[in-house]
Amino acid sequence: MSSSEILKDVMNMEETVKCKVCKNLLCDPLIIGKCGHTLCKNCFEGISDSKCPVCRVLVNSRDSLEDKQLKEALVQLNKLKNILQIEQNLNKNHASEDPETSKAEIAYSGISHALAAITNGNKMNSPKCSTPKTKTFLSKNASKVSSSEESIVEETQ
Repeated sequence: MSSSEILKDVMNMEETVKCKVCKNLLCDPLIIGKCGHTLCKNCFEGISDSKCPVCRVLVNSRDSLEDKQLKEALVQLNKLKNILQIEQNLNKNHASEDPETSKAEIAYSGISHALAAITNGNKMNSPKCSTPKTKTFLSKNASKVSSSEESIVEETQ
């Protein structure tokens, strides 16, 4: 399966994890206990008529639970999408530049660029919902990834 096919599947998967209220990817997803529907935390808190916007069952603020597994799955899905998009762009660029470039060089280049983009918090590639913990983790670990990338590049030259 090519990276473009995988990217298409990832995009289709994103459609299933969109909030029914704001139509964006779920941000801080909450499960409504009475009916099982999932909404963004902000959208749930904004319910004015105390009814689930999907099925109209009566709910109150205590009826929601944070969906930590879905939240982590969304982060991983976003990382995968970013890596695939970067790989696709790199493959297009390398195909037009040097036909003798090895697939290993392209793969390494794609992975290192993706890691750098993820850890540096590039706005284009970062998750839409960045919590303070995520930002702290990324800022602490960005130097580790950058220094390991540099040592690998030096070894290959």
